Amino acid sequence: MSSTTDGPVVNYCTDCGETLSRGARFCAACGTAVSSGDERPVRPLSKTHLDPPSRDIPDNTTFAVVSLFLFLPTGILALVHANNANNARRDGDYSRARMEAEEAKRWCRMSVWISVISIVFVIIVIGAALGSMSADRDDRIDVPTTQNNDSFDGLNRVQRDNICSAWPPENRHVCENAPIF
Repeated sequence: MSSTTDGPVVNYCTDCGETLSRGARFCAACGTAVSSGDERPVRPLSKTHLDPPSRDIPDNTTFAVVSLFLFLPTGILALVHANNANNARRDGDYSRARMEAEEAKRWCRMSVWISVISIVFVIIVIGAALGSMSADRDDRIDVPTTQNNDSFDGLNRVQRDNICSAWPPENRHVCENAPIF
């Protein structure tokens, strides 16, 4: 192997970036024909080629689409970063793809947390509203009356007294003075 740069030199496939063995005519990873002799592309080792292959970079597209339904603003950001990660992986820029995939995952998680907090908040508000409605309802007692609203039809005196004792003191006289038939 000849080198035009200082430091260790390794031959790479021009198509997939995989390291080539000495004297290889085809890339073992993708099958691309390699030019013979000194015409093979020679590049110095770089961090890009030391990164693991693209299969180690998670595809967060599905999670990003689900996060769209959970909380739209952060779901959009998650989808954009997941798309950027897929484009970078396709272009062979694995470090950028990994960074974009992590960013997509962060926005997906943010969507989930915002949704959970929102649901808990709504449940608390609904519970408080129903609780206050039931407290208002406990103050009122429905008393069975006739159509003309001036008698306890079908009740005896004991039943009327039990009903009247639950009334607020300021209104109890109305109940106690109602005629019994």
